Amino acid sequence: MIVFALVGLTTLAVLMVQANLSADSADDAEEMALDDSLEEPEMLDRPAPLTATENPITRIRIFRIGLDTRVVPSKYLNRDGGTWEIPPFRPGHAELTAGAGQVGNAVLFGHVTSITLGQVFRHLDRVQLGDEIVVGGPSDVYRYEVVDVKTVSRFDVSILADAPTATISLITCIGNWLPLENDFDRRLVVRAELRET
Repeated sequence: MIVFALVGLTTLAVLMVQANLSADSADDAEEMALDDSLEEPEMLDRPAPLTATENPITRIRIFRIGLDTRVVPSKYLNRDGGTWEIPPFRPGHAELTAGAGQVGNAVLFGHVTSITLGQVFRHLDRVQLGDEIVVGGPSDVYRYEVVDVKTVSRFDVSILADAPTATISLITCIGNWLPLENDFDRRLVVRAELRET
């Protein structure tokens, strides 16, 4: 797998570990199927907020770009200053980030263009402010509204920072290909906030 490396992620991981986030049960998460209709789903009552691994993001739908796909865990690796594995052909929900509908920044990574690894976020640049992003967890569906679309340096770790509200950040590569680095020089970030229910 290709690894998404950013300088300084070790600090982020340490802060999140100190917040008692656990990554032990991500593999036990069940896939949530989103209804194909555009009707408002029923929201289930649930207890206090869960950790990301107890409420992983298992599906994402963005109507504007025709994206409707399963989301898989993106494992955190404590190497090269901190990094996550980016799964092929699917978005990856970054371990140690907020879960579906939770307060904090839930981070999803996806490839933009690759013959061997897929291009799940190839049209992410077409997302606009105000667009809806529907996210599924094991038992609920959450609706987010896009509040920011921007490009940043590949070294900008501020895009991974925690948030005081329930937020989701979709991140993919963009810009110029750097063959000696085997990487793009920029990142496209789409940030959305949970809608009030």
